[in-house]
Parts: sequence; C-alpha cells; structure tokens
Amino acid sequence: DLFILKPNPEIYHYIPQEADIVIEINSKNFIRELAYQRIYNEAYFLEKTVTEEDMSIVEDAPLNTGIDFFSQLIMFREKWADEEVWYSVVKIQNKSDFETYLAESELELNTVFSDDYCIIQLTPSINQDNISTHLDKIAQHEVKSFDAKVDLSVVFDTENELNIYIAPKNSKHIIDGYLYLNFLQDKVEINGNFNAISQNEDIPFISYEDDLSQAFSLRSSLNLFNSVYIFNDKKLENLPDYSQLCLDFNGVKMLTTNSEIPITAYPKINLKFDISNSSIWEEYLVQLNESDEIKVDTSTQAILLDAEAKSAIQYRLNDSEFSLFQSYNDFKPTQNTTDYFSLIINPSLFLENTEFVKDTINPPGLVAQLKVSIIQSLMEDMDYFNAIERIEFTICDDANEIDFISKGEVLFEEKNGNSMVESIVIAQDFIGTIGAFLNME
Repeated sequence: DLFILKPNPEIYHYIPQEADIVIEINSKNFIRELAYQRIYNEAYFLEKTVTEEDMSIVEDAPLNTGIDFFSQLIMFREKWADEEVWYSVVKIQNKSDFETYLAESELELNTVFSDDYCIIQLTPSINQDNISTHLDKIAQHEVKSFDAKVDLSVVFDTENELNIYIAPKNSKHIIDGYLYLNFLQDKVEINGNFNAISQNEDIPFISYEDDLSQAFSLRSSLNLFNSVYIFNDKKLENLPDYSQLCLDFNGVKMLTTNSEIPITAYPKINLKFDISNSSIWEEYLVQLNESDEIKVDTSTQAILLDAEAKSAIQYRLNDSEFSLFQSYNDFKPTQNTTDYFSLIINPSLFLENTEFVKDTINPPGLVAQLKVSIIQSLMEDMDYFNAIERIEFTICDDANEIDFISKGEVLFEEKNGNSMVESIVIAQDFIGTIGAFLNME
C-alpha cells in the first residue's frame, strides 16, 4: 500500500548540522487527502482547483518530474555570516526526467546529486562559489550531518503533514523546538514544544492584551527576536535585551512618486520594547547612527533612511521603554494570561488597511503611474488571502514547568471544504503574484 510506506531516514543525512530550520513535507499524506477530496467532495474540489483556462492546478500538474513523491520532501535553512540560504532535498526516481522537468519549467536552480537524492539550492547567494562547494560536500557526506545533533526519524512523525524543527538564533530563552501541522476540514492545527535554555529562570508572562482589530498583533515576554524589519528590506539588528515586546501592524501607506521605483512603503506599525537599562539602548542608537543607511535624529526622535528613500519612523526612549511608531499607541496591560508568546493575524485587514497616497512634492508621472497601477492591480488580486479567516499561535508553560509547549491554528472561511485544498490554492496564487512582481521592469 503506497499510502502506508515508511520514509527512509537516509534523507536526513543530507541536512547539515548547522541548519537552523528544517521543514519536512510528508507528501504521501497530501496525495492521499487530495485523492479523497477529488472522489468524495468533487464539486468543491473542482471549483477550487480548476482555473479559468480549464486546467486543474492539482490534476494537470506535471507527472513525469522524476521526483519520488511518496518519499518526504525536505527544506532547510542555513545562516551564513551575511545571509540566509534555503535548500531542499528530494528523493529522485529518474534523474533524466528530473533534469528535463527543470529545463522545461525554466527553473535555474543549483543542484547536486547523491545516490537517489538531489540537494537543491532554492534561494540565491552573494557567496555562490562557496555555496556550490558546500553543496558538493553535502552530497559527498563531507559535512557533519544533522543526525549528530537530533535524530529526526524519532521526533518527526509521518502522520503529520508538516514537521518543523526551529533553532532561534540569539534567543535568550529557547534553544530549539518543534512544530507539527495537521490539515483538518476548516483549519490547520499546530502543536509543538520548545526546549528552554535555563530551567531555573523565572520568566514573566506577557503583560499586554492582544489587539484583535489589527492585521498583525504580537506579544512576547521571550527574547526571540534579535532583529526587526522596519523599512522594506532594512532592519534593526543585534537588539539589546528586553522584558516585553508588543507589535501591532495594520497595513501600509504606499507613497507614490516619480521615481524609477515609484513607491515607498510606510508600514503602519507600533512596536514597543519594555526595558530596564536605557543606557544600553542609548548606546545602541549611537551605534545605529554610525551605519551608512540608517540615521538617528535625536532632536526630532526619528530614525531615517538615506535621503533617497524618503522614509522615517518616530521613536521614543525612556527608562522603561523603547518604541517605534508612525503614530504612538498605548498598549493595554493585562494580567489574565499564562502565555509567554501570542500572535494573531487577520489577513483580510492587510489589504483593507493599505492605501496609496501621491507624493505632493514629486507626484508620479505617466510611466511611474503606469507602474503604480500595475502594483495596485496585483495587490487587489491578492484577495485570495481573504480565504484565511484568522491565524492564532501561542507559547505557554509545559505541564512539567520546565520547557514550553505551543499551540495554534489557521482558520479558513470555507467551513465545508478542506484546509489542504485551500492552502494549495493560496500557495499557487501567491507564487503567481510573486512571479508577476519579479517580471515587472
């Protein structure tokens, strides 16, 4: 029976020990569920998966890819000194078919083969020569394997659709942990556990209420985040310690200009760190001001990018807090929680609260406005995310009061469908949107 085949743990030997994220996709579970939905929930399945060109994103997918889809698929990430690179490991049935599939799909991926497996570089690198050499060594088993740290064949359960290993870098409280995802009728259920760095530290619970009116609301008393993105791909790195983190994000103000890249994004963000040593954060701002791209204006309490970016965010620093905001918001305190981490995402609010505003000083000309119109159209087409009702995730105490457990769910608007079908359709649409953005001149 193909549906009860046990995976071969050999695939784990191709994961380097230094990988900080490992994702296992048990594809046979997806094949089984999609086959069931096609037979027993036909009307719903066809409505969701058949495109306007009368093609099914599931049934008309390429068959002769050369990949063994009854083996699990692996994705992992490695952090290098100045970048993060993602890879995949797949079991190959036919190398020639796989190479033909890559060529016909125009997928220019860096690949190496070893026995029945292929290791694939998924994201580009600024150190490509080193990455290529690294891939060759992985294929030749010259890189220390993940097995030396964790036996994934024991901690990963084949009954789960997705198994995930995470090792947060520079976290003050968590060494590593696992998340397990199962796709149910109208939701994806998330469970997991994390290993604490110290079993004796008294960590407080989160001190502020979630804000359900926000597109993205995060609260944490765990030092999990060492950097925060604030301007497009710019981020504040190597953050000092904090006792509480609050983050609300509710869409983006898109300022349209007459530039080659005609949009500057201003996230509608409120971010607050509860701190106990303001002098450390003052020194942090001094160091930040010495960078080439980010400047700190202490007179106006603003953090700015270089002049070309025309982007700024206000900050506040005192003895008890460091905050970043477009307009300051007081977070509501709470004592009615036993959580260390709470995240709530309302996807429909991202688009609903995103607005396009013309720069009055340098408004977009004809060519710039055409680009803006294309971007607006693409964003409007991203309403497929509205199929997700809400995402919730928490980290709380384990029963033994030593480590942490996590739980969460991704809720879908469609209550009589299947979360796996909904997820695949969203993923397919999202890939199409990314492709459209990348193809813009």
